This record gives sequence, C-alpha cells and structure tokens, in this order.
Amino acid sequence: MKEKISTEKKECRRIYIKGTVQGIGFRPYVYRLACRIGINGYVCNNEEGAVIVAEAPSSRVDDFRETLRKGISSLQGQITSLQEEKLELHGFRDFNIHSSSSNNPDPDNIPLPPDKALCSSCREEIRQPAERRYCYPFTSCTICGPRFTITRRLPYDRVNTSMFEFEMCPACGEEYRSPANRRFHAQPNACPNCGPHIYAVSPRGETVNKNWREATRQSLQQGEIVAVKGLGGFHLACDAHNPGALRKLRQRKNRPSKPFAVMARNLNAVYRYVKCDSREEALLNAPAAPIVTLLRRSGSSLPPELAPGLQTLGIMLPYTPLHELLFSEKLDLLVMTSGNRGGLPLVKDNRTALHQLGDFADLFLLHDREIVNRCDDSVAAITPAECGKEFPAILLRRSRGMVPEGISVPAPPDAPPALGGGSDKKNTFCFMKGNRAYPGQHLGDMEFREGLEAYHEAYRNWCGFMGIEPRLLGFDPHPRYHLTGWLLQQQWENAYPVQHHHAHLAAVMGEHRLQDKVLGAILDGTGWGEDGASWGFEILAGDYLEYRRLFHMKYLPLPGGERAVREPWRCALALLHQSRGQEYAIYAAKRILEINPSRAKTILGMVENRFNSPPASSGGRLFDAASALLGFCQTNTYEGEAAIRLSEALHSLPPETVFLQDPYPFALENGKIDFTSTALALAEERLKGKDPATAAARFHITVAAAVYEALLAANRETGLQQVVLGGGVWQNPWLVLLTCRLLSSSPFTVYLPQRLPPGDGGISPGQALVASWRWWNNVPGRAGPNNKN
Repeated sequence: MKEKISTEKKECRRIYIKGTVQGIGFRPYVYRLACRIGINGYVCNNEEGAVIVAEAPSSRVDDFRETLRKGISSLQGQITSLQEEKLELHGFRDFNIHSSSSNNPDPDNIPLPPDKALCSSCREEIRQPAERRYCYPFTSCTICGPRFTITRRLPYDRVNTSMFEFEMCPACGEEYRSPANRRFHAQPNACPNCGPHIYAVSPRGETVNKNWREATRQSLQQGEIVAVKGLGGFHLACDAHNPGALRKLRQRKNRPSKPFAVMARNLNAVYRYVKCDSREEALLNAPAAPIVTLLRRSGSSLPPELAPGLQTLGIMLPYTPLHELLFSEKLDLLVMTSGNRGGLPLVKDNRTALHQLGDFADLFLLHDREIVNRCDDSVAAITPAECGKEFPAILLRRSRGMVPEGISVPAPPDAPPALGGGSDKKNTFCFMKGNRAYPGQHLGDMEFREGLEAYHEAYRNWCGFMGIEPRLLGFDPHPRYHLTGWLLQQQWENAYPVQHHHAHLAAVMGEHRLQDKVLGAILDGTGWGEDGASWGFEILAGDYLEYRRLFHMKYLPLPGGERAVREPWRCALALLHQSRGQEYAIYAAKRILEINPSRAKTILGMVENRFNSPPASSGGRLFDAASALLGFCQTNTYEGEAAIRLSEALHSLPPETVFLQDPYPFALENGKIDFTSTALALAEERLKGKDPATAAARFHITVAAAVYEALLAANRETGLQQVVLGGGVWQNPWLVLLTCRLLSSSPFTVYLPQRLPPGDGGISPGQALVASWRWWNNVPGRAGPNNKN
C-alpha cells in the first residue's frame, strides 16, 4: 500500500517564546521535538527567552506549537507568552540549534531559571566507579545544576557565567554538541579533566595533603567543624549526632539556642528522625530543594543541642553532588548552617571565608568556581499534617532554587521599571517591569556596612539581568532604617514612602492579582507607624494606592525599648500592669516571671513615667508576652524564639484538643483590640498550675478569634469580603490553620502568601506595586537628594 503524500502547503513561522526557558534543556527539547514531528528550521536563545523558526505543513507547525506549550512543565520551566509571525519560505532541510542572539530585553521577561537540585541521573552517575564523573562534585546536566548563582549576564550561555574560565575537554564538548545527550547545550557541563576542582585547606589556608572527601569525612567524624563552599555560599557543617560538635559550633558562633538546619543523606534518613507526609516529601524532593520544618519523631536519638526546646527540625536533602558526596554510612545527618558571622551576609568567596570563618571552622572545603550571586537556602513549613491538607506550604525564606523566578502581578500599563527596596531585616529587594515582579534572593540584615555592600552588589547584578535601571522606588519610611539612606541617594524619577503594613497588604494582593480594595489582617513584630508608634497587629482596608487603619491592638508600652524585644518578660510585665495595675503585676512577676519585686517596680516605674517605653501594637510582642507568662521563654536569644517556643507547645497536644479549646476573653471597642483580660487569664492559669500547653492552645485560638471578630466588624463598616493575611506572625502554621478555619464559615475569601514569605522577606513586591500605581495616578513622589521631583 502506497504511503499517502500530504498536499498541504508548507509555511514558515517565527515563534517568540517568553518565560523561564533557559538553563532547563529547552533548546535540546525543541530540537528533539522538531525532529520527531518533522519540522525544519532552528531554535536559539535571546535576552527575551527563545526564538524558533519552524518550517513544515501548517498542521505540523500547529502540533509542534501546542506540544511545546504542554511539554514545558516536564522541564520545570514556564512559558509566559508565545507569539507567532509568518515568514517567507526559506527551504530549510533540517533543524538546528543556533547560537544565542542579542536583542533588546523584553520589559516583561527575565528568562534565567533558578538553580536546580541534583537530578537522579547525575546522582547515579557520580556513584558508579566506571563513569568518568565518578565522585565528581560539579556534575550537572540540562535538568539540574547551577544557573542563577553562576550567571553574570544574559543570555544564559557559558560565556556569560563563571564556567567560562573552564574550557570543555573533547569528551564534554561532544556531549554538549550531541542532541541525543542529556548534556546537549548544558552550559555548566564539565568533568574532572576540564571543570572546577575542589580541595581542602586548614584555617590558615594551607593545603591538606589528602583526598578532599577523605579529609572532610574524617574531620566530621572527629567532631570538627567544616566550612563547605557550596552552590550559593558557605555552610558550616558538623556531625548532627555529635553533641560535642554541636556545642562547639554554638560556642564559636555565639548561638546558644537558635535551631540548626540539617541535611539528611536521603529520604530514609529523613523518615528515621522526623515525621514526613506526602506533601512534605514532595517539597523536600522539589527542584528548589528547600529546608522544610518537620516534626521530630518521639524517641529519636537526636541530641537536644540541634534545636534546644523545639520539637521541629529544619531538614533538607543534598541538592548538589558535593553535598551528596559528603555522606557515608557513619554520616547520615549533617548540620548545614549558613556560613556567616552574626548579622553579616552569607560568605561566598574563598578569601573572605578564611578571614570571617577562620575562628569557626577546623577545615575548609574550597573550590575554584566563582559564586557570582550569593544565595542562601530557601525555607518552608507546612501546616500540621494531622490537621488536614487544605493549606499550602508557608515560605519562611524565598531564595535558592526559587530566585530569580518572576510572579505575575497587576501592574499599571506602561509603568517605568520599579524597585521595592525591602526592609532592614530579612531583606529582599524586588525588581518590577511590565506585569512581572522579580523578588531577589534573601540578603539578610542591613544593620552593618557589609550588608549594604552585599545589597549593592546584588542590585548591580540584577540591573544586568533585567537590562534596566529602575526609575521608581518604593521604600520603607522607618526613620532608623540603614537601607533607606542608601536608597534615597540613588537616582529615581520618583521615590515613594510605603508604610510597612501597607506594603505587606499590597504584596499579598499582588501575588493573587487582586485589584479591588481588600481587608488585611497584618500581624508582625515591628513596623513604623504613621503616628510614630511601632505597629504590628493591624486590620487595614486598602489597595495599591492607599490604606485605612480600622482596628489595631491596644498599645502596649515596651519598657526599655529594644530590650523589651530581647526580654519578653518585660512585655509580660507591662501587659499585666495594664490588666490589674502595679501591685498585681509585681506579685505575678515574682510568682510567674521569677523577677525580683524591686526590679519589677523599677521597670513599671518606666512604664508609668513613660520613660523609654515606646508604645507598640505589635503581634510579635503579644506572643512574646504570652510565652513569658506561660513559662516558655523569658529571653529571646534569636528573633522570634519566644513565639516559636509558644507555638511548638501545641505539638504536644492531640489536634482535637487544640480545636476544642475556648478562647480567653478579649475586648474589641473604639477601633482597638484589647488583650489585657487575656493576659490576666494566662497569669491566673499559670498561678493555678494549669497545663501551659493547653493554655498556649487557648491563646492561639484567642488571637484567631480576635482577628475574626475584628474582620467581621471591618466588613460591617466597609462591605469588603476579600481578606489578605500578611506579616511575620503568619509564619506560625497553627495560627494560620486556626484563623482560616474560623474564616471559612464567614463571608470572606481569604488569601495567604504562597509564593512569597509572609514576613519582611516578602514586602518588597508590595512596595514596588504601590510605587507603580501611585506613579500611574500622578501621586507626587518624595523628594530625595538626587530625585527629579
């Protein structure tokens, strides 16, 4: 039987693709698909994404285009737009991959993908002695490996990365050019003969005359600390089973209680030490490979020094070949904490590591591939597994594996590129161009010069990626923010101060593409308020232009100012004073807080005389006070410790016990949410010797009920039914769960941050959106040293 010959006319189309299509094996995928379907032409990268010229009968080109759309998800990429134009027939005889072209960057797109965790094929390859990449710590392919952390500029080609210094050997070059190979056009492709090398040195920089793997394992097994240069920066590593090593690391880092993140050898090791359901397993195994906060198994053999006083553990899987090769039968769980001094940025350079971490580490594991963009680990948590699967993961930090992916937002048309400057704490900035927001990597605190220098370096790198200099600025007007001064020295067309909690509201709105006014329950630790007080438990109504404060927590004086943040018992004492006066507060201070009455009287004198006792409507300080009253934490040795210990107590209760508790009394009047009666009830529970975990559960339900009642009152006043939850207090999975359960039986539609952290690491997109919409509506910007207005 003769084959039927198609009489359909050929046509030639140029297909423009925007999105995350570089560094994921997209061009090899297009090549193989074109050959299978029978398409002639070519594909190439450009600064917008990718361009395909396809010549074939019309129906084949249609099939080719639709298969491309559907197949991109298998590569963990994203097509944000696909446009076509017809060309004259060229007479192509085959399909090829062409070199990247360089066009003007598209204002709506940045095609560079995040770094991807080690794939199963590369993991198997480094385990096989017969393979030429056996035990090679820089093994990668088009599916996995470094992207963002090694890239200097776009398009994403080897010449524009820190791999340019390593010329591929003939064998690697052949893989790179072979369409059938999974390393076809893999830009970081390398092997032991031509790629980066790793070596071990002493804290003085002297080379250790041993195989790097042997030297590192031996050091770890002997209880020593190893500084490991990884993908986006340094980790400080030690054996997580060795209490002596853990105490040594805590002493050297001056980190008495803050939990250490750990890396498990594999999923079997994860199951051995923590509870992990299918959602959490999927998160651990995702290409982003974040740290995931999981509940420890009862009776596990882990030392308490890993996470003192906590029942949860932040755990991740090896996401590079280097990390994979550190493990052995004797080493199945390693501490992997960020390599930096307190308050300073993550270290990424060899010389800086020896200088800054020389007092911390006994051995340094270095390599000669430059880390262009520092990128700390991402961190996520999931609502308690026993309580249902209706809520998504909560991002505590959005960084490695997630940056520089963009988020579609409702930006005004034709707005100039904008920058959200971020906060002084847990800083990320955000570039916005077109209808895409691009939150940057976690940069940490801006308190010291080194933090501002890291910010400036990252900002310049992003200007290169984006191909623009932002013209609009949204910034936090806090008068003591170190970052604000630096930002206002730059050149802007307009610079807009964006109140801290308004930025939280706008960020969640933007992530969910909301455009009408919403209600916002914004709960956090500290945010500068327009009346000069510290805000942080706010019910707002607003949009991208403006906001109105409807309810807030009754102001609590903070005796000693910042000392009250570090010492939660001061917040508890002030709250008791509001509840029943000085005599009762002093009595409770002695019985509950174990504070000497004379000292308590001195502190309360500061409150009564309004001396160094600034007012705060802070959700964070409320949780601090409750934690101190119930005996969980009197002094914060790290940010959020008291609140974390308070919420952790709920894990010791059966879930049904948590849900069946009644709230403590509170009051809602004259726009204020008054928790003084709540504090009195907590104190009385403690004085009567009631179970503190049950009291902690009742406190969480009380806060959820207060948010619910305040939102109902706000709804009656405004008619608004869309609610966004923002602010760092919503990092508490129990509070999210309890509040959302209450709101589910109400007229509200609730929106949670999902692709952004609820805390200060997620406010910069909100700042950029507010700046853009105010510009669009001709709102005058604030004059700065170099501003035009």
